[in-house]
Amino acid sequence: MSEVFTSYLQIAENYLVLFILPFGIGAILRTLLRKRKKGFIITIVLGVISAIMYFMVYTDSAATVLGITFRESFAFWAMDVVMIFIGSLITEIVLAIIKRKNNKKIISA
Repeated sequence: MSEVFTSYLQIAENYLVLFILPFGIGAILRTLLRKRKKGFIITIVLGVISAIMYFMVYTDSAATVLGITFRESFAFWAMDVVMIFIGSLITEIVLAIIKRKNNKKIISA
């Protein structure tokens, strides 16, 4: 019984570390920069970093590129960056929708 419970806790921890926390970090990061004129740049930078990391992971998981040896843990880092990017991107979209609705209220009033 305790092995089953421990495995469920491990699965929950994996989801928390790989998906939920990075998504939240991206959303919070973009929300904190929403008042800046160039706040959307963080989303673009995260997207570029995500693409670079996934390119490096998919070329060869144990390859040596520029003297750096990539292991399977690098794929987990890539997944974390992608989730941070997705959190930032979704927050960006929500902020744009809210801004558009506020502008329509000002124009129609």
